[in-house]
Formats: sequence, C-alpha cells, structure tokens
Amino acid sequence: MEHGFSLLRSAHLSDDGATASLFRHVVTGADVLVIPCGDEECFLGAGLRTPPDQDLGIPHVLEHLVLAGSQAFPDLDLVGALLFGSPATFANGATRPDTTVYGVAARGQRNHLALIPILVEALYRPQLSATVFEELVGPPDGTGAGVVVSEMTGVFGSPDHLHPLEARRQLLAGHPCSGVSGGDPDRLRKLAVGDVRAYHRVHYVPSNTLFFLYGDVDVTGALSALDAALGDAPGSPAAAHTGPPVRGPVRAVTRAVAGSTSVAGVNWALPPLTDAANRFAARVLAHALADPACGLLSARLAALGSPSNRPALELHGCAPVFGVAVGDVTEDRLDTVERTVTEVVARVADEGLPAGDLTRACNRVEMALRQPRAGGGGAGRALFDRVMTAWPYGGDPLAELRLDEASARVRAWCEDPGGHMRHLVRTWISENDHRVTLLTLPGDTSRDLHTGKDQRRKKVSGSTRRKRRPPFFGDFTLDHASEVPQEVGMTAAGVPVQHCVLPTHGLVHIDVAVSLAGLPAELIALVPVWARAVSRAVENEAADLGARARHSFLPGRPRDGDAYVVLHTQCLRQHAEMLAVILGRVIPGSVSAAEVKTATEAQRAFLRGLRGPRIHRLVDTRLFSGIDVEGWLDELVTGKSAWDRLTSAPPDAAQIAEIRGRILGRGRVFLGLTTSWEEETDQARATAEHLAGQLAGHRTELVPEPPASGWGPAEPSRLEVLEAPAPLHTVGCVLHPPRGTVTPEHQAVASHLTGGWLMEHVRERGGAYAGLMDADDLRGTLRLLSLRDPRDAGTLRDFLRLGTELVALRPSKEDIRHAVLGAVKQIVPAGTAAERGLAARREWLAGRPATDIARRVERLVHTGPEHFTEVGVQLERLADQGTFVAHAAPDDAAETEDRLRRVLESAPEAAR
Repeated sequence: MEHGFSLLRSAHLSDDGATASLFRHVVTGADVLVIPCGDEECFLGAGLRTPPDQDLGIPHVLEHLVLAGSQAFPDLDLVGALLFGSPATFANGATRPDTTVYGVAARGQRNHLALIPILVEALYRPQLSATVFEELVGPPDGTGAGVVVSEMTGVFGSPDHLHPLEARRQLLAGHPCSGVSGGDPDRLRKLAVGDVRAYHRVHYVPSNTLFFLYGDVDVTGALSALDAALGDAPGSPAAAHTGPPVRGPVRAVTRAVAGSTSVAGVNWALPPLTDAANRFAARVLAHALADPACGLLSARLAALGSPSNRPALELHGCAPVFGVAVGDVTEDRLDTVERTVTEVVARVADEGLPAGDLTRACNRVEMALRQPRAGGGGAGRALFDRVMTAWPYGGDPLAELRLDEASARVRAWCEDPGGHMRHLVRTWISENDHRVTLLTLPGDTSRDLHTGKDQRRKKVSGSTRRKRRPPFFGDFTLDHASEVPQEVGMTAAGVPVQHCVLPTHGLVHIDVAVSLAGLPAELIALVPVWARAVSRAVENEAADLGARARHSFLPGRPRDGDAYVVLHTQCLRQHAEMLAVILGRVIPGSVSAAEVKTATEAQRAFLRGLRGPRIHRLVDTRLFSGIDVEGWLDELVTGKSAWDRLTSAPPDAAQIAEIRGRILGRGRVFLGLTTSWEEETDQARATAEHLAGQLAGHRTELVPEPPASGWGPAEPSRLEVLEAPAPLHTVGCVLHPPRGTVTPEHQAVASHLTGGWLMEHVRERGGAYAGLMDADDLRGTLRLLSLRDPRDAGTLRDFLRLGTELVALRPSKEDIRHAVLGAVKQIVPAGTAAERGLAARREWLAGRPATDIARRVERLVHTGPEHFTEVGVQLERLADQGTFVAHAAPDDAAETEDRLRRVLESAPEAAR
C-alpha cells in the first residue's frame, strides 16, 4: 500500500515508454489511474458514472453547478478562476450519455499537484447554490429559460441533433440509462434544486469516481495529495453500468420542435464491448461502413437523401450504439432506407469487406485515436476520453491505453476479409434484432419550441454571483518553461534538419519548409494555391495510411528578410518512411489543371471568410503589414491584392509550375521532424535522409539564380478603413516604437489589460468582444483590437486615453501576478507535441536560440509597477505615431473614416 492506495495492476505502454498503474483508495474506494511520462502538459481528470434518471437532465445541471463554486470557494466560476487565477491551460466538464467527466491541465509537476485538492473540493463539496440553479434552469414561474434549458432547447429543436438521442432512448427503453442526460427542456423546467442535491449525494462519491493523472507526474506526491483531499469517509467501489435487455426490431417516428429537414436512420445496440480489441474493431467497422466520405452504407444512402455528419458509433454509454442516417427523407421512404441498410449489411455479413478497405479504416481510426483532442488538454485528455469508454462499464482501462496491442489484433483480423471481421458484422449488426428504425421530423418553427407560445421570452437576469478577480489557488509556480529536446544537423544532401523528441503517442510529424526568397511579390498570392494542391495530393496518395497534411507560413531570420511556406504532415510511426517517399514525389511533382482549380476555390473560400466572420484577422493583417516581413507576407497572401488576383485572374497549371520551380530551384529547403522518445532517432534520420535526397535533386532545376524579390514591408496609411460586407465590425491600432522598447515584461501588462480592465471597459460600452491588447517583444509592437462598430468612435477614444490611465494605475501584487500568469501562457508553447514542435520550428527558422523562451519567462516573473507605467508612456504616443485600421460596410466606409479621422485630429494633448 502506498499513501493510502493499493495497486490493482499496471501495464507498460510502448507508445510512451511509460508504465500505467491503476490504484484504489483503501478507505473511500476511489480508483486512480496514473501515467507518468515526459509530457510537460500534465492532465488531471475525474470521471463519474451518472445515469440520466430519465429525461430530467440532472447530470447536465450538476455538471454546471459543480463548476460554479464549492464550499471552500463560494460564488466562483471555477473554470474562469482556474484559467485566470492559476497556471491551468485547460479546465472544463462534459456530460456524456451516462457519465460525467471533468478535466484540468497545467504545465509542470508542482502546478499539477496544486490542482488536485481544487478538483476534489469541487466534486464532493460543491456549493449547489439555489441562485445558480435558477440561472441554469430558469425562474420557478417558467417565465424565462436558463443556460441549460436554452442549450437543450437548441438540441431538441434540431432533427439532426435529436435523432441520435431519440435512437438511444428507443434502444434502451426501460433501462436506467435510457434518458437524455442533457435533459428534456420541458422536464428541466420542473426540476427542483433538492432533486439535484439528492442525486449528488448518491453519485458524487469517491467510490463512483475514476481519477486520471497523466504527464510529468510525481506519483508519490500525487497519491499523497489525493489521499489528503479524499479524506476518510468510508466507501466501497460502485457497481459498473450494465447493458440493457435485448429488444426486437422497433420502428418509430418522432418530431423535433423546430428544424427544416427530416432525418431517417437505422441504429443497433451492440453487445457490451469490454475488450479493447473489440472496441477498436467496432470503430473500424463504423468507419468502413458509415464514414461520410468513403463508407459503403453512406455511398448507398447518398441516392436517397442528403448525407448526415453525425458520428456512426457512440462508445460512451452502457450500450454502444452503431447507426447510419440520411437527411431529407419523407415518411413514405422510411421502408426504403431500412431495406437498403439491412441488405447492404447482410451482404457484408456474407461476403465480408475488402481487406484494403479494412486496412485503410484501421489506419484512419488509429490516427484519430492518437490525436490530441481539439480544444486543449493535450494528449492526456484524449487518453482519458478513451479510458472512459471502458472503466464505467467494467472494462479494463489499462487495456484501452495499450492501443498498439488492440490495433495489431484487429489488423490481423482484417487480413482475412471472410474471417473474424465478417463474423463481427454478422453477430453485432446483421443478425442483431436489437435495432430501431427511426424517422425524426422537423417541427413548427413559427411556434415557441416547448410552450407553443410566440417566441418571446423573458431573459433570465444575469448572474448574481459577485464579479471579482479570481483568487490564486494553491502553491503554483509561474516560471515553468523548458527547452524542447531537439537535435539540429545536416543531411548528406546538405539539407538542414531539426529533430524534436516529444511524446507524440505513436505519430510522426514531418515538416518541409521552403524559402520564398527570390519569388516576385506578384507571385506570392499564388503560393497558397500551390501549397493547398500539394497538401491535397499528399493526402490523396497517402489515403490508405490515413496521413494528414496542411500548410502555413513562417518568418525567417529578420536580418535576411526571408519567409517560408511550410508543409506540415503527420502519420503513424510505422508509415513515416512511406510518407517521406510520397512527399519526395509529390512536392516537386506537377500539378494538374483540375488540382489547381480545386486549390484555388479552397483558397478563395478561405479569403472570403476573412471578409466575413473573421474580418478581425484581416484588420490585424493590415495593422502589421508595415511592421516586418512577416506582416507584409500575410498581406501578400491574404490582403486585397491576393483577393483581386484570385478572383479576377485565377492561376493556371503553368503558373503554379513556375512557382514550384522557382522556390525549389534555389534549394533552400529545411526539414523538421517530431517523434516520440529517443529510440526512434535512427528511423527519423533515415526518413530525413531519404526525403532530403529527393528534394535536393531539384536544386538545379532553375538556372541562373533568380533575382531578389524586392518585396518587403511598406509604409502603411496612418488611418485606413477596409470595406467588406462582414457581419462584425473591428477597430484596431498598432504602435511600433524603436527597437528594444517593448520587452517581455510588457506582455504581462497587456495580459492584465486584456483579461481585466480593458475587457470590462469595452464590454460596458457595448463592445461585441472584449478589448484585446498584445505586446510582442519579438516584433517590437503594442497592439489594441476590439470587435466593435467603428461608427461609434468611443472605442478609439478609449484607446487614446488608455496610456494616460495606465500611467496613473497602481497595480497590486495580485494584479501583477495575474498579468504574469497570462503572459507566461502566451509565451510558453502549447502542450501537444505537434504544437510544441511547430513552436520549436518557428524559433529555429527565425534563428532564435532554444533558450530564448526560458529567458523571456524569467524576465516576465520580475514584472513590476514600473512596467505598467512604461507601457502607458508608449501608448500616450498613439495619436501621433500609431497606425489605425477599421472595418466597415461599403455604404458606411466614408462616413466611418471621416469620423475616426476627426477623433484622431481632436485627440486631447494628454493623448498626443
């Protein structure tokens, strides 16, 4: 026994070179799974079995309440408090069909340990305030809709969202887990806070909880902290969720309360999948049968209606559910949908699926499982998500972590199409009568979603919780920043290579950076078309591998005035050499006219988005266009000239071939690799050598040496108004003082203003988005940005007064610590291997030493009041020295520019 915990079992994880251990707290019965490894992005998760209790939505309401304050920290938004009052890089909760999960992440052992008592306190001793409860479900008199009710009203108002929930409800009818965990809006309104408190007493207990710790974890310290936080309340392990009884085939028609199109589909409740290989096989079959892009069932259903993008397989639940759906189907065609699906499944059960299709599905499923989840939390959050498909239902959570073993078993099954995989299709689907054929119809959009009244509701009054800056929690450290382990060398072909060693969980990342030096400015706008065409060609050729590709632009060394287009690719570890061969063939290869057309349309769609919902990015581009090469490159790639070039005279294959020849002909190619652990170094070197040899062979393709491009930052206008019919408005300004004036400490000041005073100040004046300030010591800029209608000149006046107000500000020690905290999170690279590898690549191409990040963080922690004054003094020069850019609709542009110009000209002397 160790620190109150007994070791149940452990397993070696070959992907991470780590040993995962499953413990149980002797007193309370809580389970703890610990994965100590070299990943600095430490993740702490907690999962609980929470049956939905019919459609009351108690698990969903309770998830929000747990994050809304505890007995030790009342009247507190825990997520906001952790993100702004601690080094946490991620904090959130989620309600699944019959489980609820919470997670927080932070960099470094000490910060990780400090989060443990905070999460335990929130779980078992929440405040469960009646006031906050009313904010979630609405007033008792039913005159308003709370946060949770509004969220679920949207779900029940969409046939596409309601369809899988209703299918599960039909399949699990009569079972404790048959309800909708999010809650039916009608039943949510009738919920009482006493019901929620009673549910919490039963289900939110340590014996019903799995804690998950991942990363650079001090196992002894973590167990000791958990033991102290859990206390000594006795408990015994809770029973695992059991599966539902098998029912015969069911047909049902339901109706959403809104929407415009119907959804029809066939769904099966699969038998319990307690084995990791069976769960992997279910994912593979779901991809091969129902993937929208290449699934066999999806292809057949496409002739009956519009495709559905809902996931085909849901493993989170006491009964895994597999289903396919199609949109725009009338009730009289439901028989056709059912017959089509069952006939295809029966044929597959007799004949099997082609081995190539199964292998391709294996690769894509494994790639998806090894990817960190979007939205933060790093790799630990993705692993925790997989564990929670097994632990609540009696499965072995350690087996789910041994992905290589499950993958190997299923791949062996796939080699014989008529063997075990065909047997699974027959027993799980074809001969499984536990299915429902369901049609979900749209509702009446002219009526209130649930009361039948006109859609006019009283808004629930805003939160009555105190608005205050969140306190600091625990014993955190703010200066955690370490170098990315890397080796920089040269291949035999003379191509520079940077190899980063990070926990990639079985993935390999290969980046190819090509210099744009010597390329004329008029051709720069076409480079994204070439890069998109190459990325698409790589993904097509590597489709069987499941490889992915995208591109970006990175600045080079400032003194060289260089920049790079970078092709980012990733694949499974065993496919790295095959991907290198494909890259070496595709990058210097020709691009067809059809590929150029497709890539051009994709780039135009991207640029169109910048002139719509993402207009603030275009304003940002114009602000920095005169600062440095990076800013000017963004302008050439996304600005007005690029838009005009691609819309008025789309490129042809010959022009794209010229670009390829020019940039590859100079031979300024750089390779970057990111792999797991040091034993893969030899494989990485072999991969780099092979790819470098293929690319270096094109150095002499273009002679003589191309002339210098001559493009670079130009002096921008003092005030500019961009004309575009975007739904949002933006106004921003940037100041570029003499070199060395902006320092890392000023980033902390900008963080303080963005997260506090400036944010609230802009919101109170009607801003659609919080005021944003950024101090970039690497580019030497101070920037202010607000998504607010520039026709209201108040935002610009706020910016011009900011310097004077900042000089007079006397920040407290807590203000400064908050400021440093936010700035550290901006400077230190994000937690996933891909993100940290890309950050290292940026530093390498820019010629900055690997120790630069640590040096900047070290300076940040010494931020003081004098740095607030320094930033204030600089901002007092905005009116005379700043560059201002705003966006407005074409009809309002002239009036907007005139109004803003008058504001600048009449700026008070204190702001000049």
